[in-house]
Amino acid sequence: MNRLIVAFDGEKQREQIHEVLEGAGLSVRFVTDSASETVRLINLMGGGIVVTGGRLSGEPVDELAYRLGSGAMILALGSPAQLEYIDSIDVFKLSVPFSRIELISSVRILIQLEEKNQLKTVPRRTTQEDRLVASAKAKLMQSRDMTENEAHQYLQKLSMNTGRKLVQTAKSILETEAF
Repeated sequence: MNRLIVAFDGEKQREQIHEVLEGAGLSVRFVTDSASETVRLINLMGGGIVVTGGRLSGEPVDELAYRLGSGAMILALGSPAQLEYIDSIDVFKLSVPFSRIELISSVRILIQLEEKNQLKTVPRRTTQEDRLVASAKAKLMQSRDMTENEAHQYLQKLSMNTGRKLVQTAKSILETEAF
């Protein structure tokens, strides 16, 4: 998953952090010096991880975290004095001086957390799809004298056996007259 952004005002900082991460095999997708561009890129990618300083484009990292919402994880790098003023619980902090290994490990942990969070957000069926499944179950209940639970289990088993999604199976049952 390549959703890593390095965002610093200073070119030297951007290049150093970018080099360290790329050197460790962590693919950086974008490098920017703008808070607005960071927000745009996170929205474009549908989330991601931002490695930045305590401020970006004059904007405190707390404000950036607020603008990004739950769409991104932020690793703020800075002095203990700079990081002390970051109140957002959505911002992870790494105080300078830090080693390359500490930076790389911190980013890898955030990548793992993001992947774990992505797995939790399994796409739900739409209301229309739920209605299709309910109609197919009703048809099975009526034509085969099944309970709702039996009809649901039948749909699931048929879906698995045919390698199709439950909604596709429900649709084909509804389209088949002699069922």
